[in-house]
Amino acid sequence: MSFSAATPPTYTVTDAIAVTGTTRAQLEYLADLGILAPTLQRAAGKRRYYSFAELVALRAARTLLATDVRVTRQIIDTVRTTRDEALENGLLVADDGGRLWVEPVNTFAALLERTPALEQSLALQVINLGQIVQTLRSELDIRGLPAPSPPPATAVAA
Repeated sequence: MSFSAATPPTYTVTDAIAVTGTTRAQLEYLADLGILAPTLQRAAGKRRYYSFAELVALRAARTLLATDVRVTRQIIDTVRTTRDEALENGLLVADDGGRLWVEPVNTFAALLERTPALEQSLALQVINLGQIVQTLRSELDIRGLPAPSPPPATAVAA
């Protein structure tokens, strides 16, 4: 595959299986339920491709499934539509009431420091999206597949 700097990389189903640890059956199951199907399709054929954000969503879904959290379209869409900067430095937080959001790591860590019992009292499930992004970048690199460039660091005011 070759990509220009302006075109973000895309990944085949085989690539997605290799770097996310999901199986073809799991991908088909998520697609059949309408939770997550590859959104990109080449006009020349029926080959379908995942975006990098969808790979992050797949890895997050796999993590949630391992903790018996039901994966919903809302979870996948929340991850898939999160800006790159937030994926790099964010936590996916799900509570027992079905609410879901992405929170910056430093903000959430500070909140938990101030209120240590918060996570247990609200039955929160927290997934570090930044770790998922780093792991996927590493897996793609090992396989010789392109990964999108990290977003530029934002300047901190003095």
